[in-house]
Amino acid sequence: MDELNLIRTLLTEDAPVGAEPQRAARQRLRHAIAETTVAPAGSTPAAIAPAASATARRRAWSMLRWPAVGTGVVAVTAGVALVVGGGGTPSPTPTAPTVAEPGATSTAPQTARQFLLAAAEAAEREPATSGRYWHVQWILDQKDAPSRRLVDIWHATRPSDDTWFGELEYRDGKAAGATTFARQESWGFGAEREISLAELRALPADPTALRARLDRKATSLGSDLNSLNPDGLDGYAFEAIIGLLARSPATPGQRAAGYRLLAGLPNVDVNGTAADGLGRTGTVIRFAGGNRIIEVIIDRDGYEVLSITKQRTIPEVSDGTTHPRVKTAIPSVHLLTWTREWTDQQPVPPTVPVADR
Repeated sequence: MDELNLIRTLLTEDAPVGAEPQRAARQRLRHAIAETTVAPAGSTPAAIAPAASATARRRAWSMLRWPAVGTGVVAVTAGVALVVGGGGTPSPTPTAPTVAEPGATSTAPQTARQFLLAAAEAAEREPATSGRYWHVQWILDQKDAPSRRLVDIWHATRPSDDTWFGELEYRDGKAAGATTFARQESWGFGAEREISLAELRALPADPTALRARLDRKATSLGSDLNSLNPDGLDGYAFEAIIGLLARSPATPGQRAAGYRLLAGLPNVDVNGTAADGLGRTGTVIRFAGGNRIIEVIIDRDGYEVLSITKQRTIPEVSDGTTHPRVKTAIPSVHLLTWTREWTDQQPVPPTVPVADR
């Protein structure tokens, strides 16, 4: 049957008498389309497939719309979109419904900017918390190394308390060396340890002001900046913010500003989803500078930084094109966030993480 005539006939029939004529018309159209097969031009009978699958036919339709698009009309059906232009025969295109049902969530991939702005909104909704100690642990996983190292920091917030530093190397779920646990005069944050706790507390909760503050910090580092990140101010801003998000007691406002700052940086994109070294999955945010590639896996529910992977890049001999070929240097460094919390608990020496036992 010609699809245009089918739709025209069903839509122009006298509506049934009753309280729900539109629902009845939709029901007749639904059955007619479900029972009709549509063959692409030139196809053989064996190639003809049902216009809608059994699963699609069972899907409840919240509404049936016929929006005008230019001079044509789009008929949204369960599993088939008939696109009617100014002339010619409509051709079936298997697709998902283009009219979302109530409560449906889009599955379209997010850009880095969209993801990071969503993370900023989530950060703003976090409650402000505090405690006697800021306790943070991360796992250093060096590529091709036979063991992992757990770094354990207890930042004291009271002048009368001490900050503690712990370190534990382990392999196959057991300690592989002596455990370090001692008082630490101070410990910083950022790309490494260059931002003190006092500086952290003074960081603004506005992305523009935050970037200006980080640029001044980078300038003050002088020659040390290249060792932290050789990709200049943008590279330093990315790495410093990621470090603050992963390991510092930044406030909800500061975390939101950090995510918004990242969303505005160049050379930042989404590189799909992946699992970190502990099997936790998240969205991969990637910064590709001229000298370093940094990939960050961020949890898609709580927007917490799960892992950071750093790789330096070194140029190969040019192949005659405008841009020289680049390869990634090995080994890679993986930093896995394990603990990030406020606590009133007294500091204790580190033990092998439960996930690695």
